[in-house]
Amino acid sequence: KTKTKRAQYDPLTKLLNRSSFSSRLKDIITKSIAKKAKFGVLFVDLDKFKYVNDTYGHDVGDELLKQVANILRSSVRQGDVVGRLGGDEFLIAITDLKSPKAAELVADKIVRALNSPFKIMSKEINISGSVGISMFPDDGKNVEELIKSADASMYSVKNSGKNSYELKNHEIRAKEERKDRFEKLLRFGFDNNEIELYYQPQIQYSDKKLRGFEVLLRWKNAELGVVTPDEILPVANATGLLLPLDRWVLREASYQLASWFRKGYKPVKIAMNVSEIQFQHSEFVSNIASAIEDFDLNPDWLELEITETVLLRDLRKSKEVLTELSELGIGLVLDNFGNGFLPIEALQKMPLSILKIDRSLIKGIAPGQKDMEDKYKLVEVLGDLGHKFGKQIMISGIETKYQHNLAEKLGFEMGQGYLYSRPLDAKRAQAYLKPIKARAPQATTR
Repeated sequence: KTKTKRAQYDPLTKLLNRSSFSSRLKDIITKSIAKKAKFGVLFVDLDKFKYVNDTYGHDVGDELLKQVANILRSSVRQGDVVGRLGGDEFLIAITDLKSPKAAELVADKIVRALNSPFKIMSKEINISGSVGISMFPDDGKNVEELIKSADASMYSVKNSGKNSYELKNHEIRAKEERKDRFEKLLRFGFDNNEIELYYQPQIQYSDKKLRGFEVLLRWKNAELGVVTPDEILPVANATGLLLPLDRWVLREASYQLASWFRKGYKPVKIAMNVSEIQFQHSEFVSNIASAIEDFDLNPDWLELEITETVLLRDLRKSKEVLTELSELGIGLVLDNFGNGFLPIEALQKMPLSILKIDRSLIKGIAPGQKDMEDKYKLVEVLGDLGHKFGKQIMISGIETKYQHNLAEKLGFEMGQGYLYSRPLDAKRAQAYLKPIKARAPQATTR
């Protein structure tokens, strides 16, 4: 019995653990259905807890969690249930409520209590709390839905400045419903060939000619219209579709490149973005190698654009994977350069051939704008650094002739942006290709 009881509780705070809380919440739901009663679930998250741990150490952090647990216990009635979800997150079930107002009163009490200084090991620790509230049955009819709803309300508080509470409202519900609808439509779109590849030209400055294309996703949906990667990728990642989508992009882009070559066009570079989940997958390199073999491609035709964030996950492993890809003959591009924190030593040693300066660093630069001088200097420094390490420099986001001239003046080798062309479907992109025995249109810089 003692072992069973011990297994139900969090060893640090002596509150119910996640599993036991969920079990108790399930019982409360059953009883509430029978009594036709309402109850509330509070999701409590501590603000600035990571700062406390990093600054004062884990012993202070653990003691803080114990004191917070005592506050939560003392803030509820005997029949209510308190649990620790994990880390600095807690859950509370407030039973037999006549209205949501009663749950809000408890949340307000908790927020005010967490605002008071904590005395721990002769130190005064100041934190605050963000509390989200969901109500049964309005915001959820089972354990998962109620916790998810309270969690969404808590994050709404976080995004609004923290140190407060919020009852799930119609705006949050509508947002979640839109998200759920988007996820369903994306799955349908992926299964029914609504997603296609677009190709944005990249220009070689030495001869002003096309060097290749960056591959970009476009999703054309009857209900949503044209959806861009910025909207697609986060949802694909959350729903488990990102890896299958990444594999499809690799195969589809490889097929298109091979198709153009078979039609008699000179091959160009095809640059594909690599997601973190794709880069970390054990079969990533072999999938690339298979595409090269299956579509009879020259590896030199392919480039992979990888962000600093992806590489920073594990620098040693990242270098190993990049080395394998480089040995295949594939071009490697550091994407969003200047917008991350890759160590200089790693940048120097990794087999990257091109550094692609992030579009945000060129955006807005125009003649006579003194407030843009810092941006200009940063772009110049990044270019100089890359050249000193023997890398070529590409800059994205070129929208004006002035920005184009600036990139050339700084000695950059390549550029990409709306000045040259917007992303094109495969048919229109083909018009930029040069037949082996004829001449094709060139991208303009005007």
